[in-house]
Amino acid sequence: MRQLLVLSAVCTIAVVLPAAAQDAGKAQGIAAQVCAACHAPDGNSIAPANPKIAGQFPEYLHKQLRDFKPQAGKKPARESAVMMGMVANLSEVDMKGLATYYGGQSLRPAAASDKELAAAGQKLRASPPAPAATARPERACRPSIPGSPGSTPSTSPPS
Repeated sequence: MRQLLVLSAVCTIAVVLPAAAQDAGKAQGIAAQVCAACHAPDGNSIAPANPKIAGQFPEYLHKQLRDFKPQAGKKPARESAVMMGMVANLSEVDMKGLATYYGGQSLRPAAASDKELAAAGQKLRASPPAPAATARPERACRPSIPGSPGSTPSTSPPS
C-alpha cells in the first residue's frame, strides 16, 4: 500500500511539473508579445503612464486582468480600450499565468523626477498619522482583495 502511494505521488509530480513549466513559458511568451510594449518584459515599465507590475501580488494582478475582460456578456468592471483589447483573447489560465509571471519578477524602483514633490512625500511619510486616522479604525485603509493578509469578513469588500 505504501509503495502504491509513493508511486502515485511520483506520477503526479511527473505530470504536474512539466505542465507548470509549460504554463510559465507560455506566460513569459505572452508577456513578451502582448504586455512588454507598455509594461516592459519584466514588468518594470519606464513610461510614467503605465504602472510597474513587477513583484505585485499575483492575486491582485489576476483580479485586474479579469476586471478588464467582459464576463458573461456584461460590461467589464474596469473600462480601458487598451487593456480590454489586450485581455480579449486571454484565457483564464493565461491570465493566471501572467499574474504569476509578473508577480515573480523583481520590482526596480525608479528615482523621482520631481525632487520637491519627493521631499514633500518623504516628510509626510515620516510624520505620525493624523489622530482621525487612528481614532476611527473603520476609516483605515482596507485591503482591496478579500482574503488578503489583514482582511477579515468585516473589512473585506463585498464580492
